[in-house]
Amino acid sequence: MGDVVLWQTLLVSLSFVTLISGNSTLSSSHVKEDVNATFLDNLDTSKYHHYEDIVTLAKSLKEQHPHLVDFYSIGQSVQSRDLLVIKISENVQERGHMEPMFKYVANMHGDETVGRELMVYLTHYLINSYVNNDPRVVRLLNNTEIHLMPSMNPDGFEMAKEGNCNGFGRSGRENANGVDLNRNFPSQWKLLSEKEIYSNREPETLAVMSWIVNNPFVLSGNLHGGSVVASYPFDDTSRHTDGFESKTPDDNLFRYLATVYASNHGTMSRGNLCPGDNFPGGITNGAYWYDVEGGMQDFNYAFGSCAEVTFELSCCKYPGRSNLPSEWINNRESLMSFMEMVHMGAKGVVMDADSGEGLEGISVSVEELNYNVTTSRLGEYWRLLMPGNYTLIARGYGYDTAVQEVSIVNGTVSQVDLKMKRLAEAATVLASSESPIAATSEEGTHTTTTISTTTVRVKKPEEEGFTTVPEFMYHHYHDLEAFMQKLAKRYSNLTRLYSVGTSVEGRELYVMEISDNPGVHEPGEPEFKYIGNMHGNEVIGRETLLLLMQYLLDGYGTNERATRLINSTRIHIMPTMNPDGFEAAREGDVSGVLGRTNANDIDLNRNFPDQFFRTQVEERQPETLAVMKWIKEYPFVLSANLHGGSLVANYPWDDNPQGRSGVYSKCPDDEVFKKLAKAYSFAHPRMPIGKPCSSPTVVFRDGITNGAKWYSVSGGMQDWNYLNSNTFEITVEMSCHKYPPARDLASYWMENKNSLLSFMEQVHTGVKGFIFDESGKPLSNATVSVAGIDHSVMSAADGDYWRLLVPGEHLVTVYADGYEPSSKKINVSYLWAVQENFTLNLDDSPMWSAEEDFGVTENLMNGYLNNSALNAAMANIENQYMDIAEFLANDSDWSMKVHVLQMGTKVETDVDNRVRVMIFGGLYGAQPVGRELVIRLARHLAAGWAKKNREIQKLLQDTQIFLVPAVDTIGFDSAEPGMCGYSKASELNKEVGGSFSPEISNEYAEATIAMLSQVKPHAVLSIESGGIFMRFPHDDPSSNPPTTPYEAVFQFLTEAYARAHPTMLKSENPCKVLNKYAPSGILHGQALGVYKNSLLEYTNSNLQNVLMVSAHVSCCNYPDGRELITLWRQNKDSLLSFMHAAHQGVAGQVIDEQGHPVMSANVQVDGKELKLGDQATFRKLLPTGSHTLQVTSSDLENKTVNLVIEAHKETLASFTLDSLKDSVIAYHSYYGTEDYMRNLFSNFSEISHLYSIGRSAQSRQILALEIDVTSGAKFPNRPSVAVIGGLGESDRGGKELVLELTKYLLSHYDHDAAVSKILKNAKVHLVPTLNPDGSADIPKSPSKEPTCESRIDTKNGNGVELDSNFIVKDTEGEDSSPPEVSAVRKWMTDRKFSLALILRGGAQGVAVPYSDTHNSTFLSPDAKIFQYLGAVYSSASGLPQEVSMCGNINLVNGTTQDGVIHPHSGSLLDCFYEHSDTLALNVYYGCCGTPEDKVLGHLWKQHKAGLLKFLTLSGVGAMGYVTDLYNAPLYGAKISIEGSPHIVTSVDHGSWWRPLSPGVYTLSVQLDGYYEETKLVQVMGGDLVVFKLKRDDRVMELPRMVFIILAGSVTLLLMVCCLCIASIRSQAQRKKTYGFHQLSHSVDIFNDSSSASEDETEAKLLRENTKSKMKKKRVSSLPYHDLVSSSSDEDELFVKASFPKKVQR
Repeated sequence: MGDVVLWQTLLVSLSFVTLISGNSTLSSSHVKEDVNATFLDNLDTSKYHHYEDIVTLAKSLKEQHPHLVDFYSIGQSVQSRDLLVIKISENVQERGHMEPMFKYVANMHGDETVGRELMVYLTHYLINSYVNNDPRVVRLLNNTEIHLMPSMNPDGFEMAKEGNCNGFGRSGRENANGVDLNRNFPSQWKLLSEKEIYSNREPETLAVMSWIVNNPFVLSGNLHGGSVVASYPFDDTSRHTDGFESKTPDDNLFRYLATVYASNHGTMSRGNLCPGDNFPGGITNGAYWYDVEGGMQDFNYAFGSCAEVTFELSCCKYPGRSNLPSEWINNRESLMSFMEMVHMGAKGVVMDADSGEGLEGISVSVEELNYNVTTSRLGEYWRLLMPGNYTLIARGYGYDTAVQEVSIVNGTVSQVDLKMKRLAEAATVLASSESPIAATSEEGTHTTTTISTTTVRVKKPEEEGFTTVPEFMYHHYHDLEAFMQKLAKRYSNLTRLYSVGTSVEGRELYVMEISDNPGVHEPGEPEFKYIGNMHGNEVIGRETLLLLMQYLLDGYGTNERATRLINSTRIHIMPTMNPDGFEAAREGDVSGVLGRTNANDIDLNRNFPDQFFRTQVEERQPETLAVMKWIKEYPFVLSANLHGGSLVANYPWDDNPQGRSGVYSKCPDDEVFKKLAKAYSFAHPRMPIGKPCSSPTVVFRDGITNGAKWYSVSGGMQDWNYLNSNTFEITVEMSCHKYPPARDLASYWMENKNSLLSFMEQVHTGVKGFIFDESGKPLSNATVSVAGIDHSVMSAADGDYWRLLVPGEHLVTVYADGYEPSSKKINVSYLWAVQENFTLNLDDSPMWSAEEDFGVTENLMNGYLNNSALNAAMANIENQYMDIAEFLANDSDWSMKVHVLQMGTKVETDVDNRVRVMIFGGLYGAQPVGRELVIRLARHLAAGWAKKNREIQKLLQDTQIFLVPAVDTIGFDSAEPGMCGYSKASELNKEVGGSFSPEISNEYAEATIAMLSQVKPHAVLSIESGGIFMRFPHDDPSSNPPTTPYEAVFQFLTEAYARAHPTMLKSENPCKVLNKYAPSGILHGQALGVYKNSLLEYTNSNLQNVLMVSAHVSCCNYPDGRELITLWRQNKDSLLSFMHAAHQGVAGQVIDEQGHPVMSANVQVDGKELKLGDQATFRKLLPTGSHTLQVTSSDLENKTVNLVIEAHKETLASFTLDSLKDSVIAYHSYYGTEDYMRNLFSNFSEISHLYSIGRSAQSRQILALEIDVTSGAKFPNRPSVAVIGGLGESDRGGKELVLELTKYLLSHYDHDAAVSKILKNAKVHLVPTLNPDGSADIPKSPSKEPTCESRIDTKNGNGVELDSNFIVKDTEGEDSSPPEVSAVRKWMTDRKFSLALILRGGAQGVAVPYSDTHNSTFLSPDAKIFQYLGAVYSSASGLPQEVSMCGNINLVNGTTQDGVIHPHSGSLLDCFYEHSDTLALNVYYGCCGTPEDKVLGHLWKQHKAGLLKFLTLSGVGAMGYVTDLYNAPLYGAKISIEGSPHIVTSVDHGSWWRPLSPGVYTLSVQLDGYYEETKLVQVMGGDLVVFKLKRDDRVMELPRMVFIILAGSVTLLLMVCCLCIASIRSQAQRKKTYGFHQLSHSVDIFNDSSSASEDETEAKLLRENTKSKMKKKRVSSLPYHDLVSSSSDEDELFVKASFPKKVQR
């Protein structure tokens, strides 16, 4: 056996190699195939193809073979992946006549993957073989349309894991919702309503169901995994029990089809490849294997016309990729052979016997088999059959049954065309059987046989359905009256005869109501009407309606169709609307006018009010008025007006605005009316032919016509019905002969009977249901609207509604006054109406308006403003809010055409650098939603300003807003309300919005560009319709590259709008119900390919720095006005969000030191030049993140600043460019310094605070000025930095530097970006000197540089060297330090600076601790940060980097230890490091501490950059918070770094800062009462570290709970001991004193003394101590009696007093 298997494997391998080498002939097996090959037909087989791979492959193949390959999607998965189908055929764009459709569906279970890959290989194989002229494949593709779906469950596949053979758990078998798709189809065993068929189905299931039902597939294979077998229907039984066969009528056929696949498979026919398998021949009945309810193969057979077999291809569901070549080898021949089976059995065309046109929807069955298939759109059918003799039967409404015998020969397909005669023309005698006449043509292995058809006779057709003899005669008024009264009497339980009024001559306008409950409107039951004889001489309608009454009533209870109609419909039949005209007419009139009009000679079908013109006679006739009143009184759904003189079904509109015949006049429900008209026409034997009355010129395609297209009729009844009620009415011309002889009435009845019934049944199509409020109460007069159709219907008195619609998805919205609208996506079926109920919630719009829209009632309006009203609204806002609004109309050339409402506060200064935002609402006239949203936005802003809303006030103060509600005003006037989309793209580009070509010719477009050029807005938004999505440039499909330099800015502008919108970014696109390709989300306009010459593209290409995006906010271009409230609510926040987002970026002004604008400055953002505006202002929208701003000027100081842009926030970055010349600076005395500081504080008191650190030895104040720009604001804690001007006489220059720095910081704040950034990030404390005594006087003759000595002098007024006295003593004795030192030590301890800088004279360079040479060893980590701080300052100030000019001191990057420059102990520098939170530097600014006055300016210029750079380092290193476990901030926690003696402390809010260089550190936090916490922290710069400390609840070094337990145990033990002792002593006392014994249940303790005994006292003490720890027992207080004596003196009652009785609660 092993040798046989090996031989078979080798044989198959030969053909595989042949395939790879280019020979695609399947039969060739002489070359060995390599099962380990990884490339097959240039397709990589070394991997599985994921979703994107298959999409790419399909596109590539289509590009390479456009006539052979196409692909399409039938829908999307749960996760929005397309269900892709690859279509392959010789002429793939159009299926050939009688070419059958075949399909393979794979990967239904996502983890069963072999079939998926086989579809990829099969696709490639078919294409290559066809290209190489393989005869077998060429024959197949020339005669078959093949559809291959690689994956029905792409989501599951992406979840599945390669190598998972069993598929347990979340293996990917199910779809993304966790549903098994092969259990999700409708079951054939359940009687399901149409709603139940489609409910609770997954999107993948629904898509495939629709694909199967709507396409004439003949044969199909469903590829699975997990076994190796061919499984055929049925998959389940009605009992749903495993092990029972469930046979289809075509069981033999299915067994044969399964065998074809299994026998051609490399291994399947064995039937036992997988553990536990035992399938003889490799096939099985599905239900016999195991019961599967809701499977796809059964759905194909039961609900479609397709035979499907399921193929299990591999034991392992998801085998390794190395197995794929062998799987292809095993299955290749099976796949091919099974596809060829589509060409077996019978096929043909079912056609009209007279016209020869194919008939759609005809049922073709086999008499011997209880199964039928349905003809295609072209009348084609295919019936797979095993060899044998069969009888084919074709049945269809309106046609005789066609029967034909056929013989099926093995290997052939017999073509049998069936011709069906319409019922009225059926033969009245049996036709003799004809011998088959065969015309055989052989192509390959397929043989086609054509056979003629016989017809079955229908007996007495005119009498069919009547139980009483019908009267084929004309009924004049009295005859008609008697006839109707007779029917009403005979069928009183089914009829109500009533009159709606009288004619001119007093004849009653009778109506017969037919219903199973006459006289009552039954909730949910639609009402239908027929009106006949409107023109008195057009009589066929009159008589057929009388016959129809009789037919329906006679057939009730016996005729299923009639019974169903009467039970489900309230039918009203008016046989004559013009009884007077009929009496005047004469039999035999073919085309005359006698009797046409009423008795007043008025044509009643020209007497109804018209939408376009005044009718010929404005006075309404009594017949007209009666019918108008009647229509208003009943909730009619459908109606037909029966006329004569032609043969056609005519639908609205009957006229057009031009009043011209021959011009199609489409009403909003044009598609519905065409469907209704066809329902009548197609059931008629002659009407669909479209050539009535032998006219050589008139042709009505399908027997229907648009009224105005035929000829224009003003004042017609059918249009009035549609415009003024719920009624859809068509006009039916029933006969060419207006008043034919009575003998022809029977034939006219026969011709129209089915049409009359079929048309009535149309009342049960579309959608129906009930409308309730929240309490379940029905709502009458609610409006039912359908997106894209500008026509609504109203609910009836019981809340029921009916809306006729064509099949497909529709978005239905219900409105009712006082209630919120409710919308649902409804899938309307091809058959009966879908029921969908609506529950409306009370409208909270007034409440919402009060809470969200400032109660602006005008914003709750339901209608559109016309152009005049829109301008009036803008003018009214200006008049009411003149302080913030200005209506720009007729002020300039452009405002003559385009009117603008400018909003924002007035600015008094010359500099207005606010962001300018422009919002368009009506660029496209046919998209007027934006008009309404923009004017509502204007009202909202104005009302918010009036109500002092902070957000609105700030927005109007910070923004110039330009609102442009309407541009295309002419287009709006001509737009069609209710229009959802354009019929073609050219219509879009004909509006103003599409007129912005390079050569603009439209005057409104020219005005718009002029306006934009003048206003120069920074951000522009256009509100448009046609979907719910955001669009940004490019729009032009030819743009290359497709992206713009402002991509990131466009992204955040569009996201700002979209994220605030409730549906724009949702996965479920609400517009897909109208257009399955509706765009969604955020996209480039060019992706749509329809926006040509748009303003969006024009601004991007021609208007620099004008950034424009479009928000599409409505699925429909011109939705119902009642949707405007909802649209406003949906978009209000988005509009505000967009305006806030327009502030995101940088803005500022460039000035010099005198505050003058520097127009010559060059400003660059991220290297791109930014054009300056008036007054040297600039503004640029920027995405979030870091950006570099550089300002240069040829004669001023250049500046660069790094900015971080936050979302929707404006970053102010003005620049003050300092002069390149040295400043003039003079020395200040003590009092001069004090005055200088006080003046600065007075001028900048809002951001500064002047305070005293202490006093000097001579009682001079040590002044300090704190700059805190966020003082009083809610702002996170920020680090503090100190800059100190020195310690004495040798540091005089340092004092002047600090004074100059103080002035610079205060004066430049809000005028210079670098300074503003510094002061927003840190609190800066500036101290001119810590030794006011040493620098109290102005030096009389400052030393000259050549003779200046490098000396350091820090003596105070008492001659004490201050910089040697900063020693912290351990003793608690009296502080003998100089007062300056004591004050400074307290200051540094209290303020907790993170950094400090001390400006010193007498040397050059930056010095770091230590000053004391005994502490010269300085280890990491602080050595690194000190080195970094010093290097930064030294480099920025241009100090020597290697050798100091004073003393020849060696420097490293300009830095050294202070002990190298000036070795001494007790320094301020070391005190900062060792005894405070501060890391301090000594900056030796020069060899001479007191240089000449003229040198001070240069000294300031040199050190300014270093000082500013140092202040930017306040946040370098780590920072964070210390809290407890409940996030309460902890103050005073000590944060230490392993390896450093320096400790920092948490301050307010638990915040702390620790300067560190980048690296990894071990941080520890300690706080009394809390456990220590340690973290390993990686410092990258400005890192936030949070410590959460756990409270230390230990007592005596024991955990609190342990201590409590131990203490409690000891206490309890003591209590027990005491209680025992007390009890013993008490008993002894009793025995000695009394001779009593205690009564039962008593626990009393007795004491006969007047005072408490020792025992009692002790017991009381114990009770008190244990009261809260011991559970009380219930005790008895029974009396005790003396047992010895009966004396009354001793019969004393003792009651326990010290133990109170427990009270029960």
